[in-house]
Amino acid sequence: MAKFILIEPCDFVSRPAGGQLNFARLLLNVYKGEIATIGNTFDPSEPIGKWFDKAENGYTRQHFNLRCINESGVNSRIPGRLISNFLVKKHRKAILKHPCRRLFVQEHGVLMALRKYDWESICYRFPGVSSALKISRFKWAKCLSVFFDQLFFRATRKANVLLASADQDAVDDLVQRSGRFLKDREINFFPTRVDISIFSLKQNGGSRNGPGQLVSSGRLHWVKGWDLILRSLALLKDQLDFRYTYVGDGPDRDAFFNLAKELGLEDRVSLTGFSPPAEVANYLKESDLYLMGSEVEGWPTTLVEAYATGLPMVCTKVSGAQTIISEGVNGFVCETRDPKSYSQCILKALSLDSETVVALVDTSNYALDRLTVDLDALWK
Repeated sequence: MAKFILIEPCDFVSRPAGGQLNFARLLLNVYKGEIATIGNTFDPSEPIGKWFDKAENGYTRQHFNLRCINESGVNSRIPGRLISNFLVKKHRKAILKHPCRRLFVQEHGVLMALRKYDWESICYRFPGVSSALKISRFKWAKCLSVFFDQLFFRATRKANVLLASADQDAVDDLVQRSGRFLKDREINFFPTRVDISIFSLKQNGGSRNGPGQLVSSGRLHWVKGWDLILRSLALLKDQLDFRYTYVGDGPDRDAFFNLAKELGLEDRVSLTGFSPPAEVANYLKESDLYLMGSEVEGWPTTLVEAYATGLPMVCTKVSGAQTIISEGVNGFVCETRDPKSYSQCILKALSLDSETVVALVDTSNYALDRLTVDLDALWK
């Protein structure tokens, strides 16, 4: 029987991109066929609503598809969390046919859908600690954020173990927002992990002989602050020779290119689309500077990936940034969301000594080979 069931509304390969998918892939990487999965598929030939054996990456695991998503992506009018909640409830009888009663969950809507059923144990990981609907791209959903949050905090009572990928200040804010629901609960710090066999140290000092190669990665969503980065780069276009690559894709693709054109950056900016981890790592290793402009984060996986490759970084003041970045040594944390201040951080970061940046890298807290040991210690 499977050690536990991992429930994540993704295809466990590439979509939807983001920290939750990254962590789900890491769990599959280390546990392989020892765990069962519930998710979505982009393959219309796969069964929906029943368990089957899925062969992937050289091993077989038990898998259950909640739905098939067409190539154009997810429903653009309904938040994914609400869809996940509905689908888990819809398929509950079929899901419960699996003998395993231990669940690993990191999606708000899924935990809320499962709370009324009997489980041996649930481990819930907060992939971020911000309000789920408050950062939604749907205006009507933002109006429901307080109500949604209270229902979610009530559902956390069902979880036996709580993990958080966020710094202590962010966790304290989460507990305060929850009212009585998390006040007496133990929330275990559980940093995001990276495969350091892929995200390994770059072997050269970058490409300083030509244009500065600047890079960001992840889901292209307004909360990632890509607009701040573009506006900051626009201030530098007359004094700095650079190329900026965003490794990823998302719902803001058109808005991204429209703003780049408006700012006169269309010839200096590119978007790669979704890329597998090995390709993301290659982009990082070929770059001179990593840029993150996020509004909120939990423990930013993409920033850890950049750190692991020895790439200097400029980041906004989000959870985890001031732990990963040593100010003036391997990067800078911009205290404000002002493009002028951010652009000055870019200039300073480009002058950092690459050997010093690389020498500072210590991935022991983020290494993938620690994942099973650390999880087993917290979730008996």
